[in-house]
Amino acid sequence: MQTKEATDSFLRKDWHPAFSPDGTLLAAGDLNFISIWDVATRKSIRFMPAHKGRFSRLIFSPSGRVLVSIGDRKRTIRWWDVETGREIYRLS
Repeated sequence: MQTKEATDSFLRKDWHPAFSPDGTLLAAGDLNFISIWDVATRKSIRFMPAHKGRFSRLIFSPSGRVLVSIGDRKRTIRWWDVETGREIYRLS
């Protein structure tokens, strides 16, 4: 399956997708939440609250253990523990 086809099967057009470095997880979100899916099962495994207002980007750390979300309007960067879904650091 091509990447675009796989991404389209998970997402709406207004989400910002990011794959983990090993390709096993897919993170995406909108104005309300960030969700992490298991790519193989296509099941959501984690939900986290999104930024207030829009965010512009999601990035996994090289280890895949941390997800970084970058706020668009308030210029906030948040670091999330992928395993627990907890915010571990915030920079405004």
